[in-house]
Amino acid sequence: MPGTTIELSRTYGEGSEPFSSLTFREPRWQDFVDLGEIEEWQPVGGDDGTHRPMVIRHHDVVAAYAERLVMPPRTAADLQVLDLKDALSVHGVIRDFFATARASTTPQAASSGGTEKGSTKSAD
Repeated sequence: MPGTTIELSRTYGEGSEPFSSLTFREPRWQDFVDLGEIEEWQPVGGDDGTHRPMVIRHHDVVAAYAERLVMPPRTAADLQVLDLKDALSVHGVIRDFFATARASTTPQAASSGGTEKGSTKSAD
């Protein structure tokens, strides 16, 4: 699997071999089971008693995904030296994995009950 590569704003070399890009693999089943969602919608009440949805992003979960998904020869330790600009780029890559997966999921059509397939059990 090739992964998604981002070019960084500069070359980093603090304590390791210099690098100017990072590659991340896509999350898999076990990653999602272990780490969960990166964001969720919560209702927020207004002064007038109404509620509106607000997205809550779990930056700690995004960081855990980034640390797990970064591909060799880079490691989670390399993420610790990133400037904010590049940290935000990494955050975007992880969010894009989720957005792309959700966009590619086609909802199943609801059954109208008028199907020719039925139970093979006989009604005794």
